[in-house]
Amino acid sequence: MDPIDKFLKLYSYKFPKGHIDINDPQDVLLLENMLKEDFDIVLEASNLAPGELKKRENITILINKINNNEELEVVDGSTFIVANKEEAVNGLKNLKSKGIELKDKDGNKITTSNLLKTTEFGGKPKDKDNISTTTDIKEGLVIHIYELLKSGKSLSSFTKENLKEQFNILSEVDSSEDLNEMVTISTSGKISLALSSEIAKEVEDWINAVINKLSSDPSSSEKRNILESVNNAYSIANELAKTYPTSKAIRDDRFNNIRKAASQLTGLENDKWNPADIYLYSEGDIGVKNALEQKSIGVINDLFNDDWGTTNKPLTGISLKQEKAQFGRAGSYLKYKFGNEQTFNPKTYKDIPYEKILELIDGEREKTQKIQGNEGGINVNYILNSNSKLTETQARAKLPALKYFNTISESGDGDAIANFLGMFAFGEGVDQTGKVNPTFFKLIGNSKGGDVKRVDYYRGATVNYVIGSELEIVDSNTNNSIKLKANLQFSSGKKTRTSIVEKTFRTSGGSVGIL
Repeated sequence: MDPIDKFLKLYSYKFPKGHIDINDPQDVLLLENMLKEDFDIVLEASNLAPGELKKRENITILINKINNNEELEVVDGSTFIVANKEEAVNGLKNLKSKGIELKDKDGNKITTSNLLKTTEFGGKPKDKDNISTTTDIKEGLVIHIYELLKSGKSLSSFTKENLKEQFNILSEVDSSEDLNEMVTISTSGKISLALSSEIAKEVEDWINAVINKLSSDPSSSEKRNILESVNNAYSIANELAKTYPTSKAIRDDRFNNIRKAASQLTGLENDKWNPADIYLYSEGDIGVKNALEQKSIGVINDLFNDDWGTTNKPLTGISLKQEKAQFGRAGSYLKYKFGNEQTFNPKTYKDIPYEKILELIDGEREKTQKIQGNEGGINVNYILNSNSKLTETQARAKLPALKYFNTISESGDGDAIANFLGMFAFGEGVDQTGKVNPTFFKLIGNSKGGDVKRVDYYRGATVNYVIGSELEIVDSNTNNSIKLKANLQFSSGKKTRTSIVEKTFRTSGGSVGIL
């Protein structure tokens, strides 16, 4: 047995959930104590737990950063600007054994224990040869390769054989010059082509890290990860270069200003008004002053092309997706639908005995079974595989997933069919009620560098079930999830298409999410 597996099997019972949740500061602290006492192993902390904050001058450093509105790095790779300054500073000055709650201007909450222990807090500097990718790097890499292909650089699908040669081509153009070129494209001033300087630097650092890694005989898994990341980016960039050879990619302040104005006008989060990750600019004014003065989202939506390959309007919205789906946290949908009413949080049930957890699961399944039947021409079928018994770990993860599923099902007036349709629409970036979405195009990359898959989402689109189809709910004691599968019809005044869509409710790392 693998030593790590053996350790987990022997010690997992000591943790409240029956497993180690690395996102739970108390679990991390318990793990550190066990390793130190039983194995004389001292872990270098990566987060600002209360004990870390009390070291050096870390509290003073953090207070200064909060007062100066500086971005704080979070352990999940995101950044956070504290809005509840007075409350946070007072809490830090009287810090005891628990982290201090921090809130941003949008009401999102974390604690100081979620903050990354960066170098100014005594953490180790980032590995210059780190080849892991963030969302910014993935999207920035698409833009960088797109610009290279348009400039005539010879690139093809990346393989083990040509990896070094092609990465040398990626590094030939100085990102700081290429990605910060300035051109006038609106009456209000100038904007940067492609990326902000920060993201451009991240992309450049990643390319250099890969080149360093390739010179030191990387493992087969490292090569595979590099190939998948760069081929996903290349496949999308190649499609964009063939279709839009004269457009310019935008992912900088102007991109953010358009999204901010649209969010203000619609009341929706940025990526729910328009899930596009980058905009391609052709020509024309893309200012938002008129839209804000007229209080009209239509003025902004008119900036976006409604047909693939056309450039008669200034912008084309492109949503970027990797070939392999990533597990998505449900935070944005939870906040959108339920506010703070999140009774399916896994931590709520950590102290409940195993047998009681099983009883609660049976109760949730009884609720789910009641959804079965035919309603409005849609046949709901609940498939339960209960031949085996859930383990304690599975049960503790299964209950929050079922709770989340049923919370959506029972929300509003309890129309489960309509509620799930709203969830599907939200996940696809379609606003059912206001119909305020502009046209955007989703490109799904190819991990081999081949052809991409394109899905078109037209302005004012709506989502409905295909009449006579089945809404299938699959639940099993062999896993900690519950799956929902539907046949959907996407319609606009322009086109109609159908698609089989699946959503999996699942608990991972102490949080409930949707895949």
